[in-house]
Amino acid sequence: MKICFLCVEIFAWGKFGGFGRSTRVIGRELVKRGVEVTAIVPQRAEQKPVEMLDGIRVLGFPAHRPFTMTRLIREADADIYHSQHPSFATWLARRTMPDRRHVVTFRDPKELEDGFPVKPEELFGYQGLIIGGVEASYFTASQQQAIHDFVDRRGGGLLLIAGRASFSDGGWQNSPMADLIPTQLPLARNGLHRDFSPVMLTQQGAQSVLCRLDENPVKNAEAWRKIPQIANYQEIGDPKPGATVLLDVVPQGKRQQPLLVIQNYGRGRTVAFGTEGTWRWKMWLDHADKTHATFWQQMYRHLVTDTPGQVVGATPKSVLSDDTKVPIRVEVRDKQYKPVLNAKVQARFLRRAISLECITIDTRANDVLPGGRAATIPRHNMVKIQIFPVKGLPAILACVLIALEDVMAGELNLFLRHMIIDH
Repeated sequence: MKICFLCVEIFAWGKFGGFGRSTRVIGRELVKRGVEVTAIVPQRAEQKPVEMLDGIRVLGFPAHRPFTMTRLIREADADIYHSQHPSFATWLARRTMPDRRHVVTFRDPKELEDGFPVKPEELFGYQGLIIGGVEASYFTASQQQAIHDFVDRRGGGLLLIAGRASFSDGGWQNSPMADLIPTQLPLARNGLHRDFSPVMLTQQGAQSVLCRLDENPVKNAEAWRKIPQIANYQEIGDPKPGATVLLDVVPQGKRQQPLLVIQNYGRGRTVAFGTEGTWRWKMWLDHADKTHATFWQQMYRHLVTDTPGQVVGATPKSVLSDDTKVPIRVEVRDKQYKPVLNAKVQARFLRRAISLECITIDTRANDVLPGGRAATIPRHNMVKIQIFPVKGLPAILACVLIALEDVMAGELNLFLRHMIIDH
């Protein structure tokens, strides 16, 4: 594995900032694990064009000649090009090595500097929310309502993790957020137990993508049978109607009880996870084992994959067979994710990046559009429908893919109906 860091500094040669320190530390640890690491940085005073730093090959370029990075990007020949933030180097690497993986990780240092968001629109900028080891009273009444609306109205994902101040031990059963939790929390406190206990995959868990450690069902079940015990678990209660138990904990000498429970709530979804000890899965398995990482990747995907944006476009079915009309439902919401009934959007129909049709819809009437629009589309092709605001951000707000299978060559009438709108 070869990784190339595209960065502004690397904690050396007179530049000692936070980005540089993180790059150097992460790069050094990757080298220890057998990864070939290259860093491309602006050349500083007394820095040679090629340097070795903690096992990292550092390639420098003149800051006033950024296009010279092209040669260095090719020379790195990495499997993954990582940028600390979206930059000119990111664009250049994508253009120079389009067949490689490109990753950008960036966080505004001022983000959340004032603490947990107070206004709903600030919280609604996120897609998922993870809360662990925090009492319900830590949040103000308005913040608790914002968390509730984040799931219910915004459609976000919420994960609650066990801890000494989580669930019943944190008074969550008596808070306005109790409805979000997919279990009926016990009334008693002191529900956190520090006992080594095995984890068991339920029948529903075996069918869930969240608990899929291997695509093969037999290998997946075997992976869960071999997973190390957890050293702590919390009593989170029995599942509510409509909730699904994916994992159970089996304490020695006690009854089996839910450990991982999920449910849909409003437009979003919530997860209750009754342990904070999955890190032992990483520590007690072989260093090359991906169980721990895979589980949490699946968890994060579950939280955010279905989180909608302010504008959502959908069709009743994604594969059409001899259909002559495609009903498209577009739903638009404002920054607080409340429905807006007077706005305009555009639907642009494309095939292989070629625009076939662009329709402007005035949604003030909020009813079915009469007639429709026709677009000639060859058989066995994909149609991409991009939804734009007429005024506002130029970015694509929603995208729908439609596969045309066994469609008669000629005209496909595309019409829009049931428009619900937000700015």
